[in-house]
Amino acid sequence: MTTTALQMAYRYLNNYLGWKQEEKGRFRKATSHMMRKTFNTLLINEGMPEEIREHFMGHVISNKVQDAYFLADPQELLKVYLKYMDFVTIEKVEVSSDNRPTDNNAKMNELEEMLREIKKKLDKVTESS
Repeated sequence: MTTTALQMAYRYLNNYLGWKQEEKGRFRKATSHMMRKTFNTLLINEGMPEEIREHFMGHVISNKVQDAYFLADPQELLKVYLKYMDFVTIEKVEVSSDNRPTDNNAKMNELEEMLREIKKKLDKVTESS
């Protein structure tokens, strides 16, 4: 997904929810930071280990000894993420470590298709209101 597509998705979401930008320079309510904060909070509430959660958030581990000895194994991280995925997704999605795309372009195409489907669903809800 491109930066522009992501910005348009947030703009669309804010507009759909009626969260207009009140004045120039003020943030809207749905932002990438809000999503990161929600993601982190949900994982804390579900008990994900801190060092793994911090790794998923892209944070540097503040404990220098722990940081020096923590080597993330991508397959193990995937298993942990799949364990907690239901807590950070809106819709149920069947995903396993065996059927995930290996190509970044395929994943981006998949995400863009998901965005189109979500927009269709939002449009249907708006039409029925």
